[in-house]
Amino acid sequence: MTEIERLTITLLAAQQRQEFASLKADIDRGMTDLAERRLTDFDADRIVERGKALSVRSRST
Repeated sequence: MTEIERLTITLLAAQQRQEFASLKADIDRGMTDLAERRLTDFDADRIVERGKALSVRSRST
């Protein structure tokens, strides 16, 4: 294996560890939100209505 191949593998492994750490942090935040009851049921209609309201507000400024 050449030096460049070793470096490439090392960099990819480091990037993968960083991505896993970021994913774990996201999961931990979600689990904390769940434990502290800061979550609500998914409501697509509410999301659409909020998007429409934000769209109207952004067009008026």
